Amino acid sequence: MLFLSVIIWSVLVGVGIALHIFVVMMETGATQGCLRKKKIFALGAIFLGVQICMQTCGILLTWWIKQYLHIAALERIYKTVYVILLIWIGYKLFARLRKTDFPDERKSSPLSLKQCAALSFRTSAEALLLGMTMYYYSSILSFFWVVSLGFLAAVGGFSFGYWNGVRSEKVLCSIDGVLLLCLVCRAIFL
Repeated sequence: MLFLSVIIWSVLVGVGIALHIFVVMMETGATQGCLRKKKIFALGAIFLGVQICMQTCGILLTWWIKQYLHIAALERIYKTVYVILLIWIGYKLFARLRKTDFPDERKSSPLSLKQCAALSFRTSAEALLLGMTMYYYSSILSFFWVVSLGFLAAVGGFSFGYWNGVRSEKVLCSIDGVLLLCLVCRAIFL
């Protein structure tokens, strides 16, 4: 039963973060002009690579802190950071719901791979913190789900935004905000 709980928790963490990635990439895709499938997959791969690097750095940093600094309350600190991170992402999503105007969808020149890498690094602070807290409070399955669903969300969000714009943003933000709120409640009360 515990194993099933870990799997469900890991999938929910992955879906919650993937929805956040989907919304960010959807907004980016909505402003792009003249893209091919190959470029969309390349942009998704860059985004995925940055996310993997940042989460791995977070996990390794936490391992190093645990091995060499011997902080007694480290697990409690990481649980608090984990909850704060999910609340922060959820707050950003609910803040988007309050906006009355949609993001600008005017087509601009296509995003270069270098610009995509810069965008990925700007949005990856959450991935670093998530990696740090996953070491203690989640499982390696969470890492797997965040990475695999993150790639699909990046490619899917970018494509969806490119073809359809951001008209579904409020619905996606609502769903993701509620999901992250449930994850916060689970982390606090269990």
